[in-house]
Amino acid sequence: MPQPTILVVDDQVTNRLLLRNRLEADGYQVREAVDGVDALESIDERAPDLILLDVMMPRMDGFTLCRTLRKRVATRGIPVILVTTLSDRQNRLVGLEAGADDFIAKPIDPPELSARVRSLLRLRYMQSLLSQRELLDSAVRDLADGILVAEPDWTVLAANRAARLLLGLPPEGEVTCNLVDHLAQFEVSTDLRAVDLTGESRFDISRAGSPKLVVDARLSTVLDPTGRPVYLTLALRDVTEERRNSRLRVDFFSLTAHKLRTPMTILRGLVELVTDEHTADLAAGLLRDLAPDLRRKMSEVSAILDSLLEHDKLERMVEAARVVGTPLGPMVEAARLALTGQPGAERLTVEVVGGETEVQMAPSDLELILRVMLDNAAKFTDCETPKVSIEAMRCDEGPNPVRVLVRDNGRGIPHEHFDNVFHDCFQLDEHHTGNVPGLGLGLALVRRLTEAYGGTAEVLESEPGLGTTFRLRLP
Repeated sequence: MPQPTILVVDDQVTNRLLLRNRLEADGYQVREAVDGVDALESIDERAPDLILLDVMMPRMDGFTLCRTLRKRVATRGIPVILVTTLSDRQNRLVGLEAGADDFIAKPIDPPELSARVRSLLRLRYMQSLLSQRELLDSAVRDLADGILVAEPDWTVLAANRAARLLLGLPPEGEVTCNLVDHLAQFEVSTDLRAVDLTGESRFDISRAGSPKLVVDARLSTVLDPTGRPVYLTLALRDVTEERRNSRLRVDFFSLTAHKLRTPMTILRGLVELVTDEHTADLAAGLLRDLAPDLRRKMSEVSAILDSLLEHDKLERMVEAARVVGTPLGPMVEAARLALTGQPGAERLTVEVVGGETEVQMAPSDLELILRVMLDNAAKFTDCETPKVSIEAMRCDEGPNPVRVLVRDNGRGIPHEHFDNVFHDCFQLDEHHTGNVPGLGLGLALVRRLTEAYGGTAEVLESEPGLGTTFRLRLP
């Protein structure tokens, strides 16, 4: 860390030399000026950390220079020590009114000089930190990432709203708890008492149970001029979904293989039977008996491959799309027909209100969105007759005037997963048993496709066992 710079202003060479020798022995960098005018030029070039200022000088005396510095925004915070033989009360009052922070009398006592300089430099440093903290508080108050400031013993001094929410601190008011003690209710990936506070470190703060929480914490330390820790700053970011999505992607290929393995195993077994002369007759009989199941399995394989292909080509589809006014009703019927042969599709009933409402989208894209919604309603229900009602209406305000409500009577979605269901590969099947139909790409496609047209897709309301209402805002 660079040593503080001190500007010595005195018209006497001997005095400047005496002050320089003592200050350099204390480890400071020293610059010199012969009077107030010379000092201003030096300060304008590069501001010092402290000024030792003689009072009686030609051209511009110490009082005048001090007043000038205090009028300027850039220099009013620089500490000034007046060095003078003047000892009467009146002159000291003039110095204080001019803006001096301290005095030292000639002849100079070296230990006293060192003590006064050290004290004022530390005061300036703490004032600087306080000013920076006020600016920091203002800047980080509404950041999505959490910011927390603590003393070296981990006593919390300040935390923005995001940090308070992530760590379960009081949402408002002062926070004065010890962070290490507070985090005893969490799992911390490192021992905070043993962390090296002179460097930077990174660790996880986790909360088990439901809902699970994983916070990425980055620790930085603010050091004083002597290298001692003054403040600890923690940058906190919720990485729960990021970590979960990483695991989902790792599991994705395993899940896909699991869903394809069963139908492919059946097909391979039948092919082996048909091609074996000893079992050809048996295979012919089995083929007739298994034909309905085979068709269903082939439909499942086809649906899986279609999901993967649609997910891959989505952005190119939107870029090449021909946007026209597309009535909703015919696209609902097209989506129903596209689901022929899919699980539950033959039992699905659909009610449409406002089918004449036009949406400014390519017909194929609108049909895909509706097909996903109907397919999910058919698959994810415990009712004998899956039902979907689609209500479209046109509003005058906003860039997306069409509102579409899609209600089903399915299993519902827990409130904590209202947003998660639109993420790639997300399924309400925590350990990927493969028992949940599909690959978790359908609603991700819906959101990405609606957003590509400037619209939105969200879960409006849902209750487990009572169904879900989705709301689409479309152009």
